[in-house]
Amino acid sequence: ASNLLVPLLHHADLLLRRTGIPQDDKLGALLPLVQGTLQNVKNFDAAGALTGPLARGDELSIKLHIEALSEFPGTQRIYREMSFAALQMALTEKIIDRGTHDRLRAQLEKNDLLFEVHSKGDIGLLASPDRLFSGPGIQFLLPEDLHIRF
Repeated sequence: ASNLLVPLLHHADLLLRRTGIPQDDKLGALLPLVQGTLQNVKNFDAAGALTGPLARGDELSIKLHIEALSEFPGTQRIYREMSFAALQMALTEKIIDRGTHDRLRAQLEKNDLLFEVHSKGDIGLLASPDRLFSGPGIQFLLPEDLHIRF
């Protein structure tokens, strides 16, 4: 688990870099958050340490986060996937109820269909609201009104 924390912090650092905040100030902003989270995990457990818009059921903040990450699709995808995991944990641990879970999941799923065009011109489905797909021979249904142009 600790090896995956590093790329997550790297993405946070990249986003902060875009703001023009000096390097020392960026670390000063990130490290107290991470250290506080780790302390909460130590004191309570992972579920007890869950805070933020998912734990609060704050649909608007999630929408704004996704919109803010729209120019960083890789980071946005990580945000969504980690949010799906946190959302399931919040439901399982009874931090949120089923209705809140469903509302937040619907917000996270909006516009979450990513494609990649391979060098040979074929299209591969990278992500959907529920699964990551890769490789040849994948079949999926698209809405009739979805058009892809090259």
